[in-house]
Amino acid sequence: MTGNDALERAAFDVVLDGVGGASLERAVRAVRPKGTIILYGATDPQPAKLTLLDFIGHEGARILTYFSYAAGDEENIGADLTTLAELVARGELRPTVGTVVDWREADRALTALAAGQVAGKAVLTIGRNASR
Repeated sequence: MTGNDALERAAFDVVLDGVGGASLERAVRAVRPKGTIILYGATDPQPAKLTLLDFIGHEGARILTYFSYAAGDEENIGADLTTLAELVARGELRPTVGTVVDWREADRALTALAAGQVAGKAVLTIGRNASR
């Protein structure tokens, strides 16, 4: 079974989706009955088109949303960012960088992210001018 075949069958107990939109639609097709989809991002500017009928064959499956750093969660940001930086430094986490801009141009990066024009992470630099 290839990865694409698995995505078209209810083959997974847990599906992680950091994109949303059409990716979330594929996640529903890929999750087993009583499985869980964890939605932790929404970089696709187009919303998912899902109805209850999309869950036929996936009965009991659920979608959990995960959004950290909501109001009241600020005290955990430092420790979480430290963990992420350590994972990147060890090569255990390899983020895809889609754009690099000076922090003074953060509005440009946010606009591009919201429009779905960035494939990967937006990196803000401090102390040097960088654009890609």
